[in-house]
Amino acid sequence: ESLVPLLLDPSGEDQERYSLSTFGEGNYSLRGSRYRYIRYHSGQEELYEIATDPNEWRNLAGSRENQSVVDSLRKRLEKILSDSNEKALQRD
Repeated sequence: ESLVPLLLDPSGEDQERYSLSTFGEGNYSLRGSRYRYIRYHSGQEELYEIATDPNEWRNLAGSRENQSVVDSLRKRLEKILSDSNEKALQRD
């Protein structure tokens, strides 16, 4: 995805921005302005609310009230990974 829109409008008010980190094979962290979602190679998931739990002590991924957030971030991560794989294949 191009960084040009973000450079032209740093406030980013048009949509939520996410940062993707990887550590080891199959382990991913997706961080937005409110939540950090982590998915491990094993399939285990973690969810933390950044403002209320900056040290990430309380994993919200298993709570029923946060299931829609987990589902949404899981889908976003899968889309990002799918898009990046397609771009990598196009370069080969």
